[in-house]
Amino acid sequence: MLPNKKSQITLRAARSKDVPLLMRFDHGYTTDYVWQMDIREEDRSANINFRSIRLPRTMRVNFPRDPEVTLKDWKRFAVLIVAEVENTIEGYIALDYSPLPGVLHLADCVVTKYHRRQGVGTALMHGCLDWASQNHALRVMAEVQTKNDPGINFLRKHGFVHSGYNERYYLNNDIALYFMLSL
Repeated sequence: MLPNKKSQITLRAARSKDVPLLMRFDHGYTTDYVWQMDIREEDRSANINFRSIRLPRTMRVNFPRDPEVTLKDWKRFAVLIVAEVENTIEGYIALDYSPLPGVLHLADCVVTKYHRRQGVGTALMHGCLDWASQNHALRVMAEVQTKNDPGINFLRKHGFVHSGYNERYYLNNDIALYFMLSL
């Protein structure tokens, strides 16, 4: 059932009994664009450029991490926030501690398929950033696959800026793009 635009979104800390439901969420996505990396090396310099290119057809992308590892990660996160619409959990966001001082890592942000683009993700992001500010974080960092155009657009919409990359970061050897937001 699609949400009514007037549906109230309630945020709360996740409880252990919520975890089995969160594990069943579809963590994948579809995309029409990817960020393509071009590298040009000359003498003593390297120019690296990312550009968004349209795919010939819509691509379905599965979650790049093992669900069992994700479950273990949830137990150590700084905070795991769920969003409820009409008393049903429709999304979650997770923040993890980073080895960098003052930086929190936005580990996951997932909204159920039928509640995407309905404000649930934005409510979760606001809750996450409020929690980060209240806990004296200076910055929040996120990483996404080059194929995750919906995730890239979501981060940029909320003020995150591209801040780097890591080749072969994921198990499928995809590149991770890093985005950072200063609080």
